[in-house]
Order: sequence, then structure tokens, then C-alpha cells
Amino acid sequence: MGREKRLVDIEFLRAVAILYTLAAHLPVIMMGSQITAFEGHFYLGSGVDLFFVISGFVITRSFLAHFGGAVPHGNLLQIALPFWTRRLFRIFPAAWFWLGASLFAVAFLNRSGNFGVLRDVWGDARAGFLQFANLHMWQCYDLKTAVCANGGVPDGQYWTLSLEEQFYLLFPIVMVLTPRRALVWVLLGVAAVQILSAPTGFWLWFRSDGFVVGVLLGLASEHPFYSRLAPAFLADRRARWAAFVVLGFAIGWLPTSSIWLPHGMLTLACGLWVFIASFGKGYAIPTHALHSIWMWFGSRSYSLYLCHFCAYCAANEFLFRIGWLYYPSFENIRTLPGIPHTLFVAGCFLYVFTEATYRLIETPLRRRGYHVAALIEGHFADTTMGKLAPARRMG
Repeated sequence: MGREKRLVDIEFLRAVAILYTLAAHLPVIMMGSQITAFEGHFYLGSGVDLFFVISGFVITRSFLAHFGGAVPHGNLLQIALPFWTRRLFRIFPAAWFWLGASLFAVAFLNRSGNFGVLRDVWGDARAGFLQFANLHMWQCYDLKTAVCANGGVPDGQYWTLSLEEQFYLLFPIVMVLTPRRALVWVLLGVAAVQILSAPTGFWLWFRSDGFVVGVLLGLASEHPFYSRLAPAFLADRRARWAAFVVLGFAIGWLPTSSIWLPHGMLTLACGLWVFIASFGKGYAIPTHALHSIWMWFGSRSYSLYLCHFCAYCAANEFLFRIGWLYYPSFENIRTLPGIPHTLFVAGCFLYVFTEATYRLIETPLRRRGYHVAALIEGHFADTTMGKLAPARRMG
């Protein structure tokens, strides 16, 4: 019931988050970059906020587990360098591959023009490669001092990866250098300030409340009292279904609602969902009937996130070249004969791209990263003649 079971619950939430994201970007398949009228009432882009909370929780659990379940103290470089190495191998190779693939496609496989304009895509790709895509988006959409590709196709999703990498850069620094007694209070303060304010302008692209809520959940999960908070009533299947429907609806509805602090409420709703999943007892999973499908989407959520724009555009390009592409108008979307086969072709491209990325790049490079990080830790251990001393457990 330990970490393996907990991973299954979290993988399920990753599946939910990536499915929201894939759906949010479906207009790309229909030769358009606008969001549908549907999202005026139910915002599918909130899947990324769920990802943020999951990332904060998972990275904190992994970090603490590496040091025996406690926040470490000691030489910052000795702690941070292996951590950054694991993150670099985990994130960068697949991300850089798809940036290169998008540039190749827009330059040489773009007869339909669906991949966008090379100049604009180059600007997005450069920002993604150098991990400042969120700053680039702020300059495009708020300052109007830069130009982004229309609708963010095919590299617009990299703004969240840049934000995540910036979080990973700061994470070990904050964890190691913040006094133990002050750590939780500092994190609570950072989360509260953002939750109680509307993220606009610069802070929309640099928000960290989701990550911090996830970190707080990760820290809390190591406290002996945490297990007493388990929502045992969700052991009942009907209760699990009810929770799934309510939370699944809430994270889509809250950003479009007129309630007080809709974004803050969204972050808290995502935090509640991750809290439910954190116990590893299946509380977040309404049914196991589609277990293998959920787990496929969850385990490959990163690869799916990286390649889905390219897969969508590749489907359009393919259908354009064989003369099957139908240019729809959103007003007549229900009567379009071209949408089913477009979705099918896009799904085929998405599956092939995802599996290739996951098996040939993401998985082997992640393992390589752990090996290199272990070598770095071994070097530090040899030079210091000992291991890091873990700090007192939180609580």
C-alpha cells in the first residue's frame, strides 16, 4: 500500500490532466487555434494547474524519500547537483527533440501551412529551448513586445515546462537553505498570497501556487498524523464516483465562474484532488474497469504533452496532402463529415509519436539521469567521507 499504490492514484490524476489538455487543443485539428465556445463555460486548460500540483507533490515525495523521509541539510551543491541532474535528463532530451521536430516540420513538411510560420515558431522554440517560454509568452500577450506563433502552435505548451524547470531550479535551494522551523510557514505564505490574488499579467505566466500546494502536501504526507486524515468514506465506489464527478467538473468550471477568487479556488480544488490521491488507496479512482487505459495516459502524460501539437498538425498535413482535409467552420461543427476521420488520423499520429518518445527517449534517458546522479553522489560521498545527515522530520 505504500509508494507503488500511491503512484497508481497519481498516475490516474496525470491521465485526467493530460486528457483535459488534449481536449483543450483539439481546435488545432480543425485548422483553427481559437478555443471553442465550450471553454467559455468549462475551461479545459485547467489540466495544467492540476499538473502543477501533482508535480509539486511528486517531486517533494521523491526528494524526501531520497533522504530517508526527511528534509536534508548540508552542502547545497551536494544536494542540488544530483537533483538537477535527474531533472535535466528527465525533462530536457524529449523536450528538445520535439522542439527540433517542430522546426523541421515547419520548414520542410508544411505544405498546408498548418505548422505555422517559421519565424514565429523559431521564436517560440528558442524560448522553449532556453527555458524562458513563459517570459516569452508574457512579452507576446501582455507587453506586445514579441511575436508568438498563432495559437501557440506547435510549441506553445512549453511555457508550462519553463515554469516547471524554474520551480525545479529553486526547489532544492529553498528546501535546503530555509530554516526548518520556517519552511512550512514560508511556503504557506507564498501559496496564500497567490491564492488570494488574481493572476494577471506577469504573474499569470509565473504563478507557483499550484507547485507550492503540492510541496506542502508532500511535506505533510511524511507527518505521522497525516494518515489519520485519510478520506476513508471514499472506499465506497459510489462516493468515489461522486468525488470524481464533482472535482472533475469543479476544475473546469471554477476558472469560468464568477465566484470569489476563481483561480485560487481552482488551485485548492486541484490540491484537494491530489490530497485524495496521496494516500494510495484508490480513493481518486472511480473505477478500475479501464485501468490499463488510464495508466497508459498517466505514465505517458509527459510525452503526450510534448508531442500532441505536432501530432495534430501532422494529421492535418497528411489529410491535406491526400485531399481529404475539410476546413470546418465552428458554427457547423456538429454536421461536419470530416471531423471523425481527422480525429482518427490525429489519434494514430499521437499514439506513434508518444510511444516512440516514451520508449526511445524519455525512459532510457531518465534511467541514465539516475545513473549519472548516483555517480555524482558517489563522488561527493568519497570526498566528504560520509553521507548527508538528514534534518529532523517535518513535525
